[in-house]
Amino acid sequence: ADPPTSRSVLGAMTQSFAADAQVADAASPGDHSDDEGDALPGYTAGSSPSSSRRAKDGSPSVDEDDDDSDFDLEAERAELQEALEASERERASLAPSFDGKGVGLLYDARMVRHRNQDDDEHPEQPRRITRIFKHLESEGLVDRCVRVPCRLATKEELLLAHSSKHVEAMLAVDSMTQEEASIEQGKYRSVFLSPESLEPALLSAGAVLEATERVCCGDLAQAVCVVRPPGHHAEPQCAMGFCMFGNVGVAVAEAQHRGWSKRTLIVDWDIHHGNGTQDMFYEDSAVLFFSIHRYDSGRFFPGGPKGHFTSHGSGEGAGYSVNVPWEWRKAQKRGDPPPGDAEYLHAWEHVLMPIAHDFKPDLVVISAGFDAALGDPLGGCRVSPAGYHALTRRLMELADGRIVVVLEGGYNLRSISTSMSACVHALLGDPPPGGSDDLNKEGELPQPHHFHAELIEKVRTHMTQFWPSLREGAEEVVAEQVEIRVPAAALHGTLAEMEKALRDHVDAEHSYDKLKARQQQVLFHLEDMPKPPPHVLEQVGWSAMRQSFVNAKKGAPFLLPVVHVTSVDQALNNVLLAMQSGADGVWLVNSGHAHSPPEAAMPHFAVQRTNLKGPCGGAAGKAGRAQLDALAECLTAVRENFGDFWIGASLPQLPPAQTFKWVSSHCPGVNGIWLHHLPCKPADVVWEKCGGDDGEPECNRAVRMEKWLTDHQPALKAVKRERQIAHWKGLVFSCVAGAHQELVHDQQEAAQHMDEPCQALLAHSATLASSVSDVVVTSSLEPSRPCPTPKLSAMEGVTPLALLSTCPMGDTPATAGIADIVMVDFHHVPAGDSGLPADLDPAQLRNWVEQWRSEPEPQG
Repeated sequence: ADPPTSRSVLGAMTQSFAADAQVADAASPGDHSDDEGDALPGYTAGSSPSSSRRAKDGSPSVDEDDDDSDFDLEAERAELQEALEASERERASLAPSFDGKGVGLLYDARMVRHRNQDDDEHPEQPRRITRIFKHLESEGLVDRCVRVPCRLATKEELLLAHSSKHVEAMLAVDSMTQEEASIEQGKYRSVFLSPESLEPALLSAGAVLEATERVCCGDLAQAVCVVRPPGHHAEPQCAMGFCMFGNVGVAVAEAQHRGWSKRTLIVDWDIHHGNGTQDMFYEDSAVLFFSIHRYDSGRFFPGGPKGHFTSHGSGEGAGYSVNVPWEWRKAQKRGDPPPGDAEYLHAWEHVLMPIAHDFKPDLVVISAGFDAALGDPLGGCRVSPAGYHALTRRLMELADGRIVVVLEGGYNLRSISTSMSACVHALLGDPPPGGSDDLNKEGELPQPHHFHAELIEKVRTHMTQFWPSLREGAEEVVAEQVEIRVPAAALHGTLAEMEKALRDHVDAEHSYDKLKARQQQVLFHLEDMPKPPPHVLEQVGWSAMRQSFVNAKKGAPFLLPVVHVTSVDQALNNVLLAMQSGADGVWLVNSGHAHSPPEAAMPHFAVQRTNLKGPCGGAAGKAGRAQLDALAECLTAVRENFGDFWIGASLPQLPPAQTFKWVSSHCPGVNGIWLHHLPCKPADVVWEKCGGDDGEPECNRAVRMEKWLTDHQPALKAVKRERQIAHWKGLVFSCVAGAHQELVHDQQEAAQHMDEPCQALLAHSATLASSVSDVVVTSSLEPSRPCPTPKLSAMEGVTPLALLSTCPMGDTPATAGIADIVMVDFHHVPAGDSGLPADLDPAQLRNWVEQWRSEPEPQG
């Protein structure tokens, strides 16, 4: 008989659990809140298939012929009601017979009752499972499978993978009103809830538990779970990304707990990183977690560094988390195709399968999201049904074929139906869709695009430290690099001498481009680039940014104009203009035009540096302190008058380490601090002066590197120490490679091509800055020119990136959409300018905000 599913029983579960929950957890769901317009593309709680059918850059999606194009709400409701009635009739008659050879199929239409009450066209819609089931029926697959009833997960099972606070919070949804459920969903990133959500969530997790038990105990050979809501984003302490419970994580934890499985392989091929599942087993050597997903330098949902291949597990689990992070955006910028069948199979052959054969799993669970499929509106990739068939066939070589396939994401109804059908065909031993079996023939696999193949090689090389099966392949890659021998003369001497030696060495086997790339690797020690510090790996910057802008009306990029204050009234008027324009906050800076007392002003208006320790430094130092006092008066008045509006303090008058104490004592209510003079040197670089002949302007060019520098620099340690002493909880912004700062490389302002050493130096600069701050700020060196896109691209993904624009007509979403925060200074005041900075212009400010709000981002 089916387990009871009435509201009263679910309410009783909640009450009984409340009595058991005695110990408070370390983190509450509220600690993970985020606005619906998430800063990271890929998921948005309010987005819909109709709005996302086109790529975010406005171009058509891969499959414009989508069966959702004419959404009919009444027709959808009729379709779902019909599915519910059919499922009710089926449940009464389901009496599965098990012989250990069949493929189980678990599906229950009651899961359609979980829906977004504010958006009938939300991507994670009820029809995802009804369409899949209907397609399986149309192909005769339902009758060939063993229908297994779904059941509810129990609270004890959920607690194996989730905290008590999280389980309690989800169980409480059943007794809420819709208004209360809407408030609850606001605590999480991209989650929708209603009083009807709990039963589907328990059924979804319970179905995977049931399937896993049946496969492990020998009742079934394999099983397929057509379930929703999905689960792989749900973290141990909170819901996230359309997911309430970690369906796969809960089932695997139960299998380990019951002894059904000693070594479990989880393969997550959803286009989004399975952050929740990875967290559950990050220190566990009994579970091998493999995720292949879009990463986009940490900017694709769920974001941050957890999805990078350097996130390989810790403690006993070191090496048991394997991530293949596609750089979709970079491929798009290069004009390269997105990953598809060839690239996924290449990752299988060169990373996953060698590791899996070493691991020897006795159970394989697939988090089968189909948003990497051709035609999906969020993924933008091109895996075909035949591709999914081939991936599934490869995994059947493991664990004596014991596999559980669990639906995760996928938002094109046709794509997810045909893709899941292909997986079922594979489990049943059928040929792939279309009849061609080319993807399953050894030695005849399609060649991956070299851009994506290079990434796979990086993953393989990194994981060799844990898995001997990868060493042979990695050694071949190293051997190929060693064969490109750069002559000694091309590694010593002047730039001109090394260039001549390099060109003289070019022959039929060694092209100039390959020799040049290898020369740069050696000269700049690129293979010895330091790893990011723990602060960066733990993605503190992104979570701090989301929390700081929790009241923002829109998602990233967050827009912050700069106000040059001259008086309290002027500051109040300009902040009001910024708020009315739709900006997310404002920076206040005293560029030398306000003093308290006024008689402390210098003859020429300019920022005056001062020191809070010891003598202030004569008249200039006194002027600097008077400027700070005037700024404090403005900041205090603005905070008193503008409640929750985001306010930042820009303090060029002070050394970075002294900023925190001053802000804490003079204006603790600000949301952010901007460190202008952070000493952040990425490396000791040798420079050479060039030019000067025949009227050619002189310039310095980077020749080689002596050594990389780390975050142990005294100046950085001082800033970190002072922030801790002051207990500063707001955001900290710091400038890198911007105006009035030393060049890190002569190519850093290149508008088109940028060599690898420059990219590495910029990235490491951002990494060092992020070790003491939450947001890295960069800008063009010339106020009249837009910030070069290659510079922004080199620095993205390390931590939230802010663009300081002094050329608002040049910096546009099309060229600078990489930034998470955009700061605009319409009236940059040159040092010594005796005129007052102009007030913000309402029309100019409004146009700037509308430009960034209305122009679409790049897809994904």
